[in-house]
Amino acid sequence: MKSCSERYDQILHVIFEGSDPYEDQDARFASLQHDIKDFEGACGGNDAEILRCYLDQKFGHADTPSLVMRLRRVATSPGAPVHSRLKALTGAATLSYRNPYFPPDLSVQFRSQAYTLAFGSELWKEAFNILNNWLFAALSDGDLQTAKERINDIERILREHISQPIIASDPNLVEVQARFKTHQAKYLLQTAVPSNGDAADQVLCRVEELYESAISDERANVHRRVNKQIEWASSLVKFARTNGYDNFDRIEAILDRAYRSLDAHVCSACRGYFYYTRAELLGFQGGTLFNTNRDRALDCWRGARRAAIESIDAYRREKHHFENEASDLLLRVEEELAKDSRPQEIFLSHKTVNKDLVLRFEKVLRELGFSPWMDVDKMPAGTQPLRGIHSGMKGSCACVFFVTPDFEDDKYLRTEIDLAMKQKVERGDEFAIIALVFGRGEVPEILKQYIYKECRDEMEGLLQILRALPIRVGTVHWRV
Repeated sequence: MKSCSERYDQILHVIFEGSDPYEDQDARFASLQHDIKDFEGACGGNDAEILRCYLDQKFGHADTPSLVMRLRRVATSPGAPVHSRLKALTGAATLSYRNPYFPPDLSVQFRSQAYTLAFGSELWKEAFNILNNWLFAALSDGDLQTAKERINDIERILREHISQPIIASDPNLVEVQARFKTHQAKYLLQTAVPSNGDAADQVLCRVEELYESAISDERANVHRRVNKQIEWASSLVKFARTNGYDNFDRIEAILDRAYRSLDAHVCSACRGYFYYTRAELLGFQGGTLFNTNRDRALDCWRGARRAAIESIDAYRREKHHFENEASDLLLRVEEELAKDSRPQEIFLSHKTVNKDLVLRFEKVLRELGFSPWMDVDKMPAGTQPLRGIHSGMKGSCACVFFVTPDFEDDKYLRTEIDLAMKQKVERGDEFAIIALVFGRGEVPEILKQYIYKECRDEMEGLLQILRALPIRVGTVHWRV
């Protein structure tokens, strides 16, 4: 006959692991309610209430603030056993973490109380688990000092109180150790010195060893295995932002493994996490591509938007407060799309006699990743000139006037100045009027209300353009 502890673990496993993805979820919920009621009759109400909290969370029948309050009542119940109080405090810490309905330090308070209780009772397995959860939160918050302290605490417990044979004989400890491996991997990534050389490769190899080992430890638990795969991809995205890692195919491959596992795993929280990480990856990828392949970058951002929406929907089904973080991510992606879908061309206004000069600027600007607008390229035969100029100005983020001794008003020059002034009034800082004076060129009075620069040579003119544009040249990359 199974002990209460074994029965608790079994029910908890079924709550989070699930079975057949096509199973009737209402029937499954009712069946689990019945199992918990039987468990309560045999093992008491405290652990049963904790299981009901997890069940309501999983099926979206209660929001996290109410669940935290219920767990808190168990944790402070005078008659509750130590093990029940520890489970309740750990659960409350997890659900209150990064929860906008609670003070930011509440989760730390729950973890500190739980660790003090476990340490004082010499419950080293429970202390190992609590410290692991604490380490996860510290790493997620970027608190590397606390993370290092928790790693030292865990290693001391493993060295002095929990041997490897003990871990191997206890499935729960195997799972906790697997999580510790992933936390060690994340710590390595977060403390790595930015580098593209051998040092970074060594870190990434060690990280892969730790994650693969942790995933292997979780062969029997799809929920935890999927989470570790997604977490691995998420950690690499964060590493990429600070270290220049751009092996997007590798990150995609890790996410693909997680996605295949999701097909056999009914878990809205896992799906929310998966799509959130995919949105992060596509959003970052779009940023790295924008100056070299704008169309591809916009495709990435659109994909990030779709993934963020999927994440919000998944978290909402469980009433999970991470829905708020997914919504924030969607807002950031929308801002990128709105910002970088704006006009990007640079209108080069000049007299025909100066075309050779302007073509040299056009060639360099294009090499730098910009999109210069010149009538020779943008107005093919048959284009109505005024309409073409109007369209070009509207699609540009700046107009550069090349003021030379030949820069005198004629049929179209005044029109280009008027259109540029109109764009400046309508778009403000999102449109720049840049007047460059070469030789004895005379700036038209109407343009003198804007700062203009007298250029000794073409190099100085190029520098002034780059400084004045509302868009900027991209980051430097090695040619592949």
